[in-house]
Amino acid sequence: MYEFVDTDEMYTKTILPAEAMSYNGVFIENEIPGYRTLYVSGRELMESEVQDETINLLDGTNYLGKRYPPRTITVTYQLIASTCLEFRDSFNKLNRLLKDEQVKIIFNDEPDKYFIGTKIGNSIPSPGSNSITGNIEIYCSNPFKYSDILKEFIAEPNDNGVLEVTVINDGSVSVPIDYEITHNAESGFIGVVSDKGTMQFGKIDEADKEPYEQNERLGTLWDFINLPNDTNGTDYMHPSHSVKGTLGTSTWFDQTFLTLGVSGPISSSSNGGLRTLILP
Repeated sequence: MYEFVDTDEMYTKTILPAEAMSYNGVFIENEIPGYRTLYVSGRELMESEVQDETINLLDGTNYLGKRYPPRTITVTYQLIASTCLEFRDSFNKLNRLLKDEQVKIIFNDEPDKYFIGTKIGNSIPSPGSNSITGNIEIYCSNPFKYSDILKEFIAEPNDNGVLEVTVINDGSVSVPIDYEITHNAESGFIGVVSDKGTMQFGKIDEADKEPYEQNERLGTLWDFINLPNDTNGTDYMHPSHSVKGTLGTSTWFDQTFLTLGVSGPISSSSNGGLRTLILP
């Protein structure tokens, strides 16, 4: 598609090249006069690294698997300035625009796709000229290209009343799926099943309409404070020791605390105070 302007009209909008790069949401052409993207390389097919092993005198190798290494995208640009001052100012702006790390990289001919990358390198401009061509290198530790469009698939009940959905992935690699489930009634269990595995949430043996409290308060500090001393109880951490002590209370900055007191003869096989609270 080409854009035409009537000869009688003033036209101030910047026409972006097809491969113009948006770095962290900003097209450089819109920020730096005289800057223009010429072409881009490195965003085509992903390279693969194969891991295999040699087994004695057997022919060939034993294939183990492959991985996708990082990619580097090279942007070749032209920069023209009328004066040395403008030329230097353009590079100051370019440094500011490219300083951020791990940002969205979008190209004008694929506005719905993006890479995640960081500027790592560039060519050195030839000295003594205000009109140069150069390269900018964008390092993508994650070599994949992602879509900006969120696809939604709605589950429908099958003949057995079970909700089913077919998820279509037109990309070249697997992607995670987000599930959004809205209940029309109380349910204690959810199961999501696919050919990749099963996810289960809740209690499958819980009867519907049976209420369960997520949290229940079983006791407070005041329940312990208001209990009587238990001199006949059992110290479960040291069951062979007797309990001879008592517990009292004291106040410090309007806060009540339990304190340890002693009554009766104390021996090496005796413990301090004890109060026993039976929790439901």
